[in-house]
Amino acid sequence: MKFGTIGAGAVALAFGREALARGHEMVLSSRHGPDVLGDKVAELGRGASAASVEEAASLDYVLLAVPWRNVESALKSLPAWNGRVLIDATNPFVETSPKLVLADLGGKGA
Repeated sequence: MKFGTIGAGAVALAFGREALARGHEMVLSSRHGPDVLGDKVAELGRGASAASVEEAASLDYVLLAVPWRNVESALKSLPAWNGRVLIDATNPFVETSPKLVLADLGGKGA
């Protein structure tokens, strides 16, 4: 399988390491563009690459791994999912230190 990520932080890298160890491919993306991901791609090694958010999101399996405050902006310009799988690795925390503060979900939950 080939997975795309929207986000390239700790969660995406941990997922990537596990997926690559099982023979899958990973395409990392970042709002800053693929050119800034060279070190992370090198860290992951064979089977990892970088692309634009749009390219990574076009794959059949996509990991969403961005801070909660960036979820809406990360997804708003992407086309309809139409059968593709979005793996949501976000948590609704808007503040983690010194105490956890949940985002206002407007009465909605997972």
